[in-house]
Amino acid sequence: MFSNRQARRFLQKLGFQMEELSGVEEVMLKLSDGRELMMRNPTTYRLKSKDLTILNIVGNLEEVAAEEHEVSLSEEDVQLVMQQTGVSREDAIQALVESEGDLAEAIIKLQGARSEG
Repeated sequence: MFSNRQARRFLQKLGFQMEELSGVEEVMLKLSDGRELMMRNPTTYRLKSKDLTILNIVGNLEEVAAEEHEVSLSEEDVQLVMQQTGVSREDAIQALVESEGDLAEAIIKLQGARSEG
């Protein structure tokens, strides 16, 4: 097993500079199948060479459920969606939550549902 000092020397011989990134609160990985993985308060190192940067992230990996995401909605956003689409407050809020606060996506989704119905 390498000590931290031996690892640094080895990486320097390979042309990498290693630096610890302090203050990293969370790292989120979004997978193509829709799953999301998160590490909270990981130990994170940046390995830099002339042409490449590698992040080494150490911590406990957990799968994040969709309902753990908090979407911050303003009253102005809710009112705008209601005005643009003519839907109820509840429908406007639901569309904004489903679109993760994206106004344009929420409005387009509601207009599409209205024209289909």
